[in-house]
Parts: sequence; structure tokens; C-alpha cells
Amino acid sequence: MNLSKNILLFSIVITIVFFVDMIKDYQPTFASDWNTHWGYLAGTTFGIIDEKWAFPNWVYAPWYYMFCSYVFGPIFFLAYKINFIDIREAGMFTMLFGSLLLKIITIFGSFKLSQLIFKNKYYASLFVLIVVVFPFGNKAFYDHASETFGIAILPWCIFFLINFVNNNKTKYLFYYLIAVGLGSTVKMNVLIPFLIF
Repeated sequence: MNLSKNILLFSIVITIVFFVDMIKDYQPTFASDWNTHWGYLAGTTFGIIDEKWAFPNWVYAPWYYMFCSYVFGPIFFLAYKINFIDIREAGMFTMLFGSLLLKIITIFGSFKLSQLIFKNKYYASLFVLIVVVFPFGNKAFYDHASETFGIAILPWCIFFLINFVNNNKTKYLFYYLIAVGLGSTVKMNVLIPFLIF
């Protein structure tokens, strides 16, 4: 196995280790707006709303919630329905597992991008390692947040754009436009890096 694949495997393993540690020691209030997030997700995913819950004044990052809801929502909805977990845990685990998958997508995107821009495997591997170990100011790489969705799309966006410029194939432009559209509509603090890149 070459250096790049070793780094890729290491990055995935370390991300899963952080994830398992978070699940093991989870608290119902990871962040100040945690209750609004899980309550909103429970309402949109499971159709369960309690007037005592707090909801966000306005909803951003619809793609993040849709991704989590459609990929992991049915699993935790079933667990809730058979009384294995409560509704708060169903919403929380839907978000956490969705974020884990987005982080793995980020790692693969960074790996593909690094292979494209660095011919030297050492530099390509170092790039992936830096993205995972030092997540360039992304407070939520090892946490759950809507920014995780934008971060996951960013390396793919750059990858498709470079491929379009180099190969002039319309399919890469199409993929790029979808990626930049999804990523830039997540949140303002995600739109700015997308515009810069």
C-alpha cells in the first residue's frame, strides 16, 4: 500500500475514532443552539413537534438537514418507533451520523483533489493529512454542524472546476455547478470561501 492510501486510511480511522469518542460521551447540549437543531430535525424528519421545544428563528442549511434526514433519518425513526431511543436521541444521532458521512466525503474529496494538483505523492498525502488533522479553522470538523456539509463539497467543487478547465468536458462543468450551488447556499460563512475559491 502506498503512502497516499496509508494516509487516506489513517484519516478515515482517526475521524471514526473522534466520532466514537463523541458518541460515547455525548451530551444533549453540545452547543448553545443544539436544542433548536435537533428539534428542527425531529420535526422535519419524523414529523413530531412539541410546542415546548425551541426552534430556530430562521432555518439555514436545508441541504444539510435533508442529507441527514434522508440518509439516516429512517434508521433512527425506526429505533424511536420501537422505543429503543427517545425522540431527542433520534434527532441527535441522525445529525451525528450524517456529519460522520460528510466528513468521510470530505476526506475522499481532499484525496482526489490532492492527487490532481500534486504530482508528488508525499505532498498529496501531506495535503490530506493537513485537512484532517488541522481542519483549517473549521470548528465543526469533529463536531456536528451545517458547515460540515459545505466543507465536504468544497474539495469536490475545486476538483470538478480544475478538471473542466484542463479537459473542457461539459460533465465537469455540470458537476461543478451543482456542487457550488449546493455548497454556497448552506450558510453565509460557507458562501465566502466558495466565492474565494
